[in-house]
Amino acid sequence: MSHNRDGDAAFVEVLAEAALDQPIECYVADVELRVRGTSGDSALQQVRALSDRCAARLIAAGMARDEIEDAGVSISSQWEQAQRDYTGKDATHRLRLRCAQLPRLTGAVSAVEGVVSSAAEARETISLEMRPPVFRDDLAQRADALRRALQAGREKAAAVAAEAGAALGPVLQLIEVPPAQRPSGFGDDIDWAGDSTRFGGVLTGGAGGGGGAAAETSSLSSPGRTIWIRCRVRFALV
Repeated sequence: MSHNRDGDAAFVEVLAEAALDQPIECYVADVELRVRGTSGDSALQQVRALSDRCAARLIAAGMARDEIEDAGVSISSQWEQAQRDYTGKDATHRLRLRCAQLPRLTGAVSAVEGVVSSAAEARETISLEMRPPVFRDDLAQRADALRRALQAGREKAAAVAAEAGAALGPVLQLIEVPPAQRPSGFGDDIDWAGDSTRFGGVLTGGAGGGGGAAAETSSLSSPGRTIWIRCRVRFALV
């Protein structure tokens, strides 16, 4: 509870929050294709051919063409460390997959494993990495969460006002501050910090991430993430 600079109007200011659950809307995975060639041109040609075979296998396994994106090509030189001699070029091509159904995505990715023949294993590799999913973000739900945060703030401020022997008046100021977030724990959206981001200061939010892939069982539901919509609200005391 405080007074303004003129000392003629008392107010109480509180922090309040309301939770908002965001389900996963789209699952994302990267398929990385790597080919070792004797030259850059040779490695590029081979990795493009490998990408075409993988894309065809993904589509045959149920992925739509617009769910497969070209995420870029890179080339790196290979050196024999013991001899310090140049030994060839590695070309890497990344395919990014986006799919609303996790079983369909994992089934298609599993079908890619057979693209590399045993004869080509020494120079062709395929790896998979689950990326942070895309979450459903509804502006109407965010507005409702802010309304609930204001209601919670009013209840908190009323308790403070009653303890001080005053009555709660109208809202003088409301500021929405950056939300806190608890990652889903799915794939690369790692939940290291838990709820701790809610208590690291009113102007900070978010949580650390990490790498790694997640196992999936089609009969189980996938986790969502939690967003805490937060505000600082000032009420007059009468």
